[in-house]
Order: sequence, then C-alpha cells, then structure tokens
Amino acid sequence: FLFFFVPSIFFIEFFRRDKNYWAAVSAGLLLGVATLFRPITQLFPLVILVWLIFVGFRHRQIKQFLVGGILILLAYGMTVAPWMIRNKLIFNHFKLSPLGGIQLYLVNAPHFLEYQAKRQGREREYYVELLDRLEDDLGITINYNDWTYESTRLMEFKYEDHLTKKFFEIIRVNPALYTFLHLKRMIVF
Repeated sequence: FLFFFVPSIFFIEFFRRDKNYWAAVSAGLLLGVATLFRPITQLFPLVILVWLIFVGFRHRQIKQFLVGGILILLAYGMTVAPWMIRNKLIFNHFKLSPLGGIQLYLVNAPHFLEYQAKRQGREREYYVELLDRLEDDLGITINYNDWTYESTRLMEFKYEDHLTKKFFEIIRVNPALYTFLHLKRMIVF
C-alpha cells in the first residue's frame, strides 16, 4: 500500500508545484493501485480535488488546478474501474469494497461509544458488545476461535447495508461529536 500511496502524494505535490499534467495522471494511477491494496483511501481523490480547487483559487489558476484534479480522478477511476465492474458482475454492487460498513460499525462506532463513556467518567470497551448485537440482528454465530475467517465473512457485501444502518443509529445520538472525533482521527492520519 505505502509503496504506491507515498509516491502518489509526491506526484500530487509535483503537479501542484510545476503544473505538470503527467504528474497528475501518475498520482491518480498510483493512488488507484494503492486503493486496490487498501480501500481505506477510496474517497481520498475527492479530498485531493477539493484541495486542488482551493489551491487554484488561492493562486488564481483555477483552470489548471481543476484540470489536474480531474486528471487525477480519471486516472484513479480507470485504475479501480475493473475491480468495481467485477464486483457488480459477481456481487451486484458497483462499489470498490464492502469495507465501509464494517469499518463504520466495528471501528468508528466503538471509538465513538468509548469516547462518550470516558466523558461520563467510565472506561468501557464496546467492540464485543457490538459483535453480540450483530449476532442477534443477523441471526449468525460468530466463532471467536477462528476470528480471521469470521471477520472476513462479516466483510461481505450482503452485510454492509445493515452494518452502515446500525452505525448511523449509534451516532445519531450526537452526530456533531462523532464528526469532531472523526475529523480529529483523520488529521492524525
């Protein structure tokens, strides 16, 4: 992942500095390959586009930066499109990965709940409790002795919508707090 992600950031910087469109295309291609390894960066190109538009306004060169951002998105899209088409054909989902649901429910939601508990003076972990709820909701049994298999099974597309729905039920209590926590974690990333 990092073998492709880090050079993509350098190419983005080369584009920003030199306005070289080949650097933008290279950044998009490398970012696409990195995303195929770890889909956590699948929305990162949109962040880059917004950032490049901001930089374009700041330097009064909006057209150059907008074109560069679009080239990054196109190169990225060409790189990840075959995988998305494959997922549509096999799983009937035109998405890069079903990891969004499990990431939200088993990573972000426990972090949010633990932070809320800590603010109330209680130290508590929620990961196992959320897994227990998931067993009840989906009518499945999780074999904790074979967690590698089970965690992979929960990453299937058929569970993503349910996991995402349950995540939003948890954070709707205080969406502003969740947004603050998520932004704080993103800045560190």
